[in-house]
Amino acid sequence: MDATQLGQVVTLLLAGGYQEHAPDVVAAELDGGVVAEAACEECGHVGLAYRPFTLKSSYRAFAVCPVCGAADEF
Repeated sequence: MDATQLGQVVTLLLAGGYQEHAPDVVAAELDGGVVAEAACEECGHVGLAYRPFTLKSSYRAFAVCPVCGAADEF
């Protein structure tokens, strides 16, 4: 998804009660570490940003390219 689509998803998540944080320290460390070493599928940049969202027992996380803005949910 592109940056505009990600913005729309984030808006819906926040409106639905999600908070922008990982569910726990383990998830933040593991997922954040993997994303930091991942390459963007669109432009090839290595080192993506980790954007986690949590609502009770639901966890949604995105890898976002700081260069081109492409994002993937994982």
